[in-house]
Amino acid sequence: MSSKSKFERPRHLRVHWDDDPDHELHGAEIRMKRLSVDDLRELSTMDLPEGDDDAIDGSTLTLIVDRLADGLVSWNLTEDGEDRPATREELMEDASLCMAILERWMAVAGSVSAPLDRRSTNGSRSQAVSALTELPSASL
Repeated sequence: MSSKSKFERPRHLRVHWDDDPDHELHGAEIRMKRLSVDDLRELSTMDLPEGDDDAIDGSTLTLIVDRLADGLVSWNLTEDGEDRPATREELMEDASLCMAILERWMAVAGSVSAPLDRRSTNGSRSQAVSALTELPSASL
């Protein structure tokens, strides 16, 4: 038996707005399937107008809803105290919700999780490495 530790990667991405308390969807938690590289590339190269959901043509909006519906696993959205099912039909009811989910899903799918996020040293040695290599010799 190997002594290597194992890591089980979560199957779904958590799409949320915890970092933006003023966002309309702050508190929403949506579980989405992971995007393939091809899917991420296709979605990121769509010609989407900024800030004007009404300017999106019908075929593009249908493609967005279809992609979202295929990727949607669950959400905690309610209306008047009633749980709203995580379905294509619910997505079809709200274009701005679709665009917000799409934008955040792509951001989460294309990013590296925080523990792996490290600042660049721009080619220089870190302070810790410099300190170790500049220790005085024992012969002094």
